[in-house]
Amino acid sequence: MFFSLAATLATVAAVAQAGNIIPITVGAGGKTVYSPNNVNASVGDTVVFSFGAPNAASNHTVTQSTLKSPCEPVAGGFDSGWVEIANTSTAPAPTFNLTITNASVPIWFFCKQLKSPVGKPHCELDMVGVINLGAASFDAFTSAAVAATAVGQEQGGLSGLNALATALPAAQGSGQSVIVGATGTAAGSAGGSQSSGTSSGAPASTNTHSGAMNSRAGGVVSIMAGLAAVAMML
Repeated sequence: MFFSLAATLATVAAVAQAGNIIPITVGAGGKTVYSPNNVNASVGDTVVFSFGAPNAASNHTVTQSTLKSPCEPVAGGFDSGWVEIANTSTAPAPTFNLTITNASVPIWFFCKQLKSPVGKPHCELDMVGVINLGAASFDAFTSAAVAATAVGQEQGGLSGLNALATALPAAQGSGQSVIVGATGTAAGSAGGSQSSGTSSGAPASTNTHSGAMNSRAGGVVSIMAGLAAVAMML
């Protein structure tokens, strides 16, 4: 019986270490783009969205949507909040870590920013992406985004559909801010001119990919403790 318990604990620990890190840059080079915008991930993998880069101004979100309505937040979907990077910021990029819980269906996302140098919302400029496209059409998704006449501003949460995050992004230094509960207009321009260097509504700790891995590891520790407690009662 104790051998069986030990084998179970070993299996749980192995699963926790199996997840891969899949990076996506948000607003690379100050552009309205996710790079890459089409990735594959397995259950337990963590997609790490890194916002901007040093000396590249940006103001974006990662917000879950649907194939049918690519520029509208889906009810119960994940939402990073507004992450603004000034062109003077040299601090590391804030990250939003999304752990995949279901890899059998596409996970669609877009940017809610309404302002851009060309006067169009970012979603209508094709700032959309997908995790696990499968047999769906990415061209149909991007075409629907470009043709959209409105970009939804509803606020989402951390736990989305088929994926979840455990924390919001956190500002890493001067010239960065994270804003929750604002519209695309209130959140500032795409150029990041309103950056304050503070993280409004974000946790005090940094949300990095290692933090996501530690979160999974913490869950495993809890499971192991529970199983050990059961074993002591046998």
